[in-house]
Amino acid sequence: MRTQLFLAVRSIVPALVLCVGCASIEAFSANPRTACAGDAVTVKWAATGDVTIGSEPAVADIGPKASAGSQRFIVDRDTRFTLKASRLFSCERTEADVVVAPRRGSTVAWRPARRPSGRSR
Repeated sequence: MRTQLFLAVRSIVPALVLCVGCASIEAFSANPRTACAGDAVTVKWAATGDVTIGSEPAVADIGPKASAGSQRFIVDRDTRFTLKASRLFSCERTEADVVVAPRRGSTVAWRPARRPSGRSR
């Protein structure tokens, strides 16, 4: 009886996996790849499975999303967006980085080069 049950389960599992399918990511992008602080960046994705958009540092309105779509996010500093697609037995993940340039008129600390010690002019 156990052998028959094992054989029955063994034959059902591959069929279940084929019906459910695996998670996959067809496309993921964040544009523009370089932005100014406070600018909007458009993130586009297409995936199979349950989709979650994340970011580091966190931006507003990240989280579970439809399997395909696009959304604008405001970035204030360098940000790494992540896309995670998961299904019953599999998970895929990818990233897209956005570099944020300082705003115009912001001050940048500048220091003159130091002279090596022990030398005089």
